[in-house]
Amino acid sequence: MNVVILGRGVCATHRSGRWFLAGLPWLALLALSMVARSVSAQAQLDADTLVREVLQRHPGQHALSQAVSAAAARIDVAGALPDPMLSWSVAPHTVGDQRLDTRHNWQLSQSMPWPGKLGLAREAAVAAHQMQAHDLASLQLQVAEQTRQYFGQWYWVDQALAINAANQALLGELSAVATQRYASGQGTQQAVLQAELRQANLQRENLQLEQRKHSVQAAINALRDRPFDAPLAAPQPWLEPPALPPLAALVASAQRHQPALKALGAREQQSRQQLALAQRDSLPDLRLNLAHVGTMDPAEKRLQAGISLNLPLNFARRRHQVDAAEAQIQQARWAQRDVAAQLAAAVAQAYSQVQQARQTIALYQSDLLPLAEQNLSAARADWRSGAGDFQAVIDAEQQLLATRLGIQRARVDEWSARATLARQVADPDLNLFEETQP
Repeated sequence: MNVVILGRGVCATHRSGRWFLAGLPWLALLALSMVARSVSAQAQLDADTLVREVLQRHPGQHALSQAVSAAAARIDVAGALPDPMLSWSVAPHTVGDQRLDTRHNWQLSQSMPWPGKLGLAREAAVAAHQMQAHDLASLQLQVAEQTRQYFGQWYWVDQALAINAANQALLGELSAVATQRYASGQGTQQAVLQAELRQANLQRENLQLEQRKHSVQAAINALRDRPFDAPLAAPQPWLEPPALPPLAALVASAQRHQPALKALGAREQQSRQQLALAQRDSLPDLRLNLAHVGTMDPAEKRLQAGISLNLPLNFARRRHQVDAAEAQIQQARWAQRDVAAQLAAAVAQAYSQVQQARQTIALYQSDLLPLAEQNLSAARADWRSGAGDFQAVIDAEQQLLATRLGIQRARVDEWSARATLARQVADPDLNLFEETQP
């Protein structure tokens, strides 16, 4: 089992070896707390496994996949001939007439759209199916992003609880020392009360974190289509994500792979097929007829064959159909330009957020965390020697807690920004989450 001590900047021995040695008890407490939590977990949850499970079980995805299947089934329907028509009639006054016999008529007819119309209708249905498929891909990307962001929250609350437990252990040690010093006459009662008050506040924060943990657990289980209180394994330790490709490459990849853009392209293609159909609507459709007219004499005249066609004389209606289709093409084109511009801006924003979070993490690890640990060590040393008061120790402990939580928050911020970036770029070959141990 690997134990990862978050915040590698603690080993800043270049500042002062004695500060590092003074911080060892704190590190031991944190390590023991994390080991205990790791041992208690049956398994560790990683983001990729969670995303795969959610995509397999998410109800919204299954609903939209059925819409894709329905659109696929409509393709052959759109390109098929209409059903033939069979009509039958009888001359009532001839029924039972022995001289005339019962006279009846029947007709079989088949509608034949003008050549090319069925092909265009089929191509329009293909474009509609592609739109649904791209919408499904967009939903999958959104669900994956949401899942990864909730996983980040799950990781954060797990780490926050571990840090809180380590701080409670530290306050327990400080409280015991304060009580001993007070009993021996070397300390004050106020120091004992301050330690107990701080312990109570940490317990309150622990309750808030537990409530947050249950909320995140319920949200993740909703994505998994599981009961809200279904057990969820502890998250795996933080793993360093890879460096990002250049921003220009990410923008270009997003504009090639983004399903929302592809859906608009399919919409434009569908509008083009509808335009071609509207233009061909001015050509007549044919109807082939084969009839038996039993009421006609002599018998040789009763079998008849013929053809009929519609007269497309409503020129205004057809012109408006053409205008509407042309407007839809322009709408799809402008929408693609708008989405492409917004996509580039969103990629740039997420890219900037990732870089900012990485710089924040580096600052925490190189400066803020070592300084906070040294500050706590100095405050404890001054208090034990009588040169400082216990309030300075409490303040230093709170600063160290905030610093450690700040590191985890910055990591989750980077993780969330990467999740957003992955949805926007939508490149299955671009790995933003292949991680290595720090």
